[in-house]
Amino acid sequence: MTQQGQSAQGVATKRKWLLCFFIATALLLASLWLLLALWYQLPKHLLSTWTLLFIVSASLLAVLINLYLCFYYSSYRLAAATTLSPKTPTAFTKTEKSRQKCSKKLNKNHYIKCGKKRSTLVHQLKKLASSLHKHKFKKQKHSKHNRPTISNDHIINHNIKQLKYRKYAKYTKYCATSHAVIWLLGLGWYLSLTPQQHRAWKEEVQYLPKYQRDANNPNLITIYNVRNFIWQTCEYAIPRWQTRQIDLRTLAGVDISNTYWMGDKIAHTIVSFRFKDTTPLAFSLEIRKEQHESFSTLGGFFRQYELTLIAAEELDIIYTRTNIRGEQVYLFPLSNLRRAEIKALFEAYLNMADKLHAHPKWYNTLTSNCTTLIYYMARQLIVDEYNNLSTHSTHTTNITNTTNTKSNIKKRHLPWDYRIWASGYLPNYLYDIGLLNHKWDIKTWYQKAHVNPKVSNFHNTSAQKTDGLVSLDNLNSLADSDNSNNHDNNHQSSTSLESQFSQRIRQGL
Repeated sequence: MTQQGQSAQGVATKRKWLLCFFIATALLLASLWLLLALWYQLPKHLLSTWTLLFIVSASLLAVLINLYLCFYYSSYRLAAATTLSPKTPTAFTKTEKSRQKCSKKLNKNHYIKCGKKRSTLVHQLKKLASSLHKHKFKKQKHSKHNRPTISNDHIINHNIKQLKYRKYAKYTKYCATSHAVIWLLGLGWYLSLTPQQHRAWKEEVQYLPKYQRDANNPNLITIYNVRNFIWQTCEYAIPRWQTRQIDLRTLAGVDISNTYWMGDKIAHTIVSFRFKDTTPLAFSLEIRKEQHESFSTLGGFFRQYELTLIAAEELDIIYTRTNIRGEQVYLFPLSNLRRAEIKALFEAYLNMADKLHAHPKWYNTLTSNCTTLIYYMARQLIVDEYNNLSTHSTHTTNITNTTNTKSNIKKRHLPWDYRIWASGYLPNYLYDIGLLNHKWDIKTWYQKAHVNPKVSNFHNTSAQKTDGLVSLDNLNSLADSDNSNNHDNNHQSSTSLESQFSQRIRQGL
């Protein structure tokens, strides 16, 4: 075979193995997704769960093994077919010519037409190849073309490889079809999963916030199910659900808190609204855990958790992270926001509560988490403001002012950035788009915004503590008082502590 033919053969072989690699990678990723979905959705103590995992794994392994063998014999068949080109002359000794009839009789087509099994043919071909190896035949060179001769046992081996290729191609087809059916059934099951409103939730995420507007003054809003727990440990707290009355006309600003618990790339985002006459109110989009569940970043990709909205006092939602869990919290006050924008963002959280009450939603670690949902809400507010202004401009005569205002809104667009996903860098993103005051550089901002040093010696004395835990008598009295009036807001001592805590975490800002 010429050098050009060898080069073409090598390129064809590489292409086949590259195709095999991509097919195997796609199968592995699709099967891994299904296995993880089954792992995070089904109870791990049931035998049926492990049976399904075994079936998916076994079908995947069968496909990959047969796929490899199919491509292996396919590339050999290609190489053998190129070598045994009709243009290649062959010369045999007299002894070989006498055995050539036997080789032709053992041709696969002859045996298939005769109705004999393929395994019998392979056995006969191997037997003939073994007998040929026992004899030393002289190889002759073609005098005119000066090309190498091909022995008869090479032809027989080529026929054996062709039969194996057909066998494994058939097996690959059957295995791939079975695996595709299993995967499609798994996909249909996964898409049929729906989020639920009523489960055995953990106490801290048991209630969604509700609100009611004053009939005479829409700026006066009563918010129910505001969480103000007294946290004792990471898993235990005295539950307190309160009611707060908010006047939207007293909104004074917005703060973003980033809490870090697994490195500096990922953080949980909390939004606090400041008021002129009362303590701030914090909102947090989180997973809604059941009694037996704990947080898993990977599980958040596979519909393991529903999404919930928490309205809470900062003494609850920030104190538990800084002083109980030991997480690092940074609070950044946003600047360059108009009062109308602050109000619209607060209203967006109320609308989110309405949507979650009406239609529960899945939490997703990548697309529907604590940071991306805030970004979507803020971006939608800008779009709505622009559309409302466009509608208003058709009914006004001051076109110049309207055009200038629309131009300013366009400049306030929120560009997409990788730091929306890598939420640990969200403060850097806010700094770059001008929502953090540039009186300091970003490094100084992180130093000033660090909450933990400011509250390291702060203690929540809403309940009497003994060795860090509430005494039994005080615990019973607190639980009785909270249960008798679960939504009472007249806790003057608690309000004083909440105000002190909120002031302390903003020191130096």
